[in-house]
Parts: sequence; structure tokens; C-alpha cells
Amino acid sequence: MSDPRPKHQRDITNFVRLTKALAEQQVVWEAGPSQLEYATTSACNLRCPMCPQADEPPVVNTPTEQQRPFLEQVFETASSWVPIALSEPLLVPFKKFWDLLERQNVWLDITTNAMLLTPEKLEEILPRLHRLTISFDSHEKETFEKVRPPAIFETVVEHTRHAVRRCREVGVPVVLHMVLVEDVLEKLEDFVDFVADMGVQRVSVLELLPTSTSFDAMNPFGRHEESYIAQRLERMKARAAERGVGLLFNMRPSLGGEFTNSEVPMRLTNARGLELMQTELANEFVGFCPMVMTYLQVEPNGRAFPCCRSPEELYLGNVFEEGLEAIWNGPAMQELRRRMFAGDYPEPCVGCAVLEAPKWRLEEQQRRAGGASGEG
Repeated sequence: MSDPRPKHQRDITNFVRLTKALAEQQVVWEAGPSQLEYATTSACNLRCPMCPQADEPPVVNTPTEQQRPFLEQVFETASSWVPIALSEPLLVPFKKFWDLLERQNVWLDITTNAMLLTPEKLEEILPRLHRLTISFDSHEKETFEKVRPPAIFETVVEHTRHAVRRCREVGVPVVLHMVLVEDVLEKLEDFVDFVADMGVQRVSVLELLPTSTSFDAMNPFGRHEESYIAQRLERMKARAAERGVGLLFNMRPSLGGEFTNSEVPMRLTNARGLELMQTELANEFVGFCPMVMTYLQVEPNGRAFPCCRSPEELYLGNVFEEGLEAIWNGPAMQELRRRMFAGDYPEPCVGCAVLEAPKWRLEEQQRRAGGASGEG
């Protein structure tokens, strides 16, 4: 039975229930997921060599009759929708669900390759856009098009420039997301200058994951000592500090970190307010994965996982076959919560950037507080 109260009240109730579950180390939760990663299709318009899409997997679509009922159920508690499945989110027919997004006060957290991000498409999604992340790995045409085929460099740059300007006008943050591959390692400072000149204030850098057949050829850690890669990242960090570009290194613990460098204005929505509260909650419960707290990832065929990386070891079951409650509070999820409380992490979680992120955030807060004290 659905809760008739306004969404912001349901968000508060869900957050209180989550806080209670964490404080009491419960493994069966009244709180439901507040972030949903799910796309109705696995289709993508690119074939990036560092992605499983490069191997031409078959496109998987959720049967039409299952899409809306599933979203209606999850949106009872979720306020943020990440519409991706190793796919291009702008291929999802959002207009089909727009009434549901408005009625349930759900906001879109979109990561796109920007080829389809025309000014018209941006205006279509902007009224319910929480955050826009653009995959952009290199400021050089040849390298970019090698890493993101068959994207067109000029088109992506044009769409990105427009999106940065337009989103800033309405308070939607834009993040550029780069994968650290061998081809981009030597020019990280120049990359920072290029994106800073576009007005970008935030860049995330992801360590290449072993998810495609091109991993060995593209992995810089297979060619260089970690100490050398650390030097390159330090230079990138120094240039970013000079240019006022925030960085998030989604890397192994020895290289990871968050460096704010500038404040990014964001419009206040229920999703934003909830995100701020959940960030503080993750800081209070360091060691319990923030995604396991709030996140549900569902593939178009219904296979469910507790995080964006979806390792098979953390498979929860099929939500379309077993139902949402049986997945969210099922045996696999209960065991994962128990292990999080105990610090007995499953192998895929050890060293994961998501698990480490609250520690980096607290370190950054301490750095900034120290800097402010020094200035005083």
C-alpha cells in the first residue's frame, strides 16, 4: 500500500529509519532504497574499448509491462534515479515516465557520453535534473575518439560547453568523468586547463576496471609503477588547485582522495537535501559502504546488486521474479549488512573507492578547516 504523504515527508521518515537501522546494527530494514540505478534498456550508442559494450553484448530491454509498476514501487522511497545499465541514459524514454517523476518527486542523476545531449534534449530533462555527469577522457581529438568510438570530439565539446553554461544558470552541477587509461596519463595537467576553460568545476577520475577484453592494453598500472602514476596525479591535483577545479580520485586507497578546490552551487531539491544528510550519515558510519546504505542497482532483466559496480559476488537476486522486498531484505542483503557492520568485507569491497570515499571526504574537510584556520 502506497504512502499518501508528500514525498519530502516520506524522505524524512525513510532517512530516520535508515539512521535507526545503522545505529542498532539491524540487518532487516524498514528503510527502503533512496537511489535507484536502472535503465529500461542496455542499449548504447558508443563502443568504448574499456567498457563491456565494446564486445557487442546483446541489447536487453525490460518488458514494457514491467517498467512502470517497478518504478512506481521503488519511487515510494527513492528520490534519485540513475538511468544507466552500461548504457546511454539519453536512450531511455523519460517522457513516458515524466508524470511519475513529478508525482513522486524523483530527480534524474544522469551520466552521459553527450553525443545525444543537444540543447533541446537538455531542456527536456532539465526540470528534473539533479546532476549531470559527462564522460570525457581527453582534451585531444585523436585520443578522445580512440577511447570513445564512434563519438565525435567536436560534437561532445559543443554539447558540453552549452550544458555547463545552461546548468550553471539553474544550479545543476556538471561533473566531467574521465577513466584513467594509458593514453591520457601524460597530459593530465593540460586536460585540467582545457576543462577549466570550459567552465567545469568538478572532475572525477576513475581507475580502469577489468571489465573488458581491452583492459590489459589500456591499463596504466600494467605499464608503470604505482609511484609514477601517483606523481602524475599529484601534478594533476596541483593544476586543479590552481584552476579551481575540484577532483575526486576514484582509485585504489593509496591513490584515492577528494579535493574540493571550489564550491559548486546546487539548487535545493528533496534529492539534494537527502544527499547532504546521507553524506553526513556516511561520515558518521565510516566503514559501512554508503551504497549499501541507500543504493539499489537493477539491470534491465531484473538482476539486482547493492552497488554500481555490480560484482557477481554481491548478486542479490532478480527483482522481477522475487519482488522488491525479497531483494532489499533478502538473505544476501542481510548477510552483506552483517558483514559491513563487522568490517568483514566481501572480496570485491576490499579497497573499493566507494567504501573509502567517506574517509577521503573527512580528510578533505580537515584540510579545508586547517586552511581556514591558517588564513585566520
